[in-house]
Amino acid sequence: AFSYPDESTKLFGGDVLLGRYFLPHLHDPATWAAIRDTVLGITRGLPLVINLEGVLLDGPVTGVGADAHVMTTDDASPLLSALKVRAASLANNHANDLGPDGHAESVMQLQRLGIVPLRHGVVTDMGAFRLLPINFVGGKLVGGAIADPNHLDWVCGLKAAPPLVAFVHWGTEYTNASTDAERGVTRALARCGVALVIGAHSHQASETIEAVNGGASQMVFSLGNFLFDQTSPRGSGALLELRVFRQGTVAVRLIPVPNLFELGR
Repeated sequence: AFSYPDESTKLFGGDVLLGRYFLPHLHDPATWAAIRDTVLGITRGLPLVINLEGVLLDGPVTGVGADAHVMTTDDASPLLSALKVRAASLANNHANDLGPDGHAESVMQLQRLGIVPLRHGVVTDMGAFRLLPINFVGGKLVGGAIADPNHLDWVCGLKAAPPLVAFVHWGTEYTNASTDAERGVTRALARCGVALVIGAHSHQASETIEAVNGGASQMVFSLGNFLFDQTSPRGSGALLELRVFRQGTVAVRLIPVPNLFELGR
């Protein structure tokens, strides 16, 4: 555990879906506690930023398809609070599964829980750094909440004091390594001042941090799953520890996490 007086530290986790097949784990006190204690043993209670892979509602709904990613605050909020989740990205292919109204409800419920909703293309001041969520993956009712990987000059026009971090949703599912496509996007973002690109969507965690432009920027292709209802080897996860020092430099490291869905089972 690295700790210096002039640093600010946050952890990033991958995909979170506290619904569907994960529900039995949330409703069983022993399983719930085992998941909580396992995560806190790794994070040491540091604040978390996650990719919320779905819609968060204030109560259950009927008539949604089996493929819809839907969660309720009654189910999700106790674990989100216990794990110190402080921000959640909605820049993904499932945040709009119930359309604009569902997306707006997710924003409202996150704010009610004291969790900062991170929206596609909108810079959020995280104190020690600025955070830009970007979605590159098409999905149900995703609408305009998707970026063109070949046209990213708009990022250069954003007002964001350094360091600027991008939390992106991209890539091919069930892979853990970047391709030329992701590396090209990272270089484009780096030209616009992004110091670190953190990826999600593939459900499998990368094992390395890639240097970009000689190390001026860095990229992690995927953090895989954090709290998601997939077993190994289909799904795996890691946390990214981000430390920002007073002079504005950043240091990152990957921390593997066990398959928490399997832990519950």
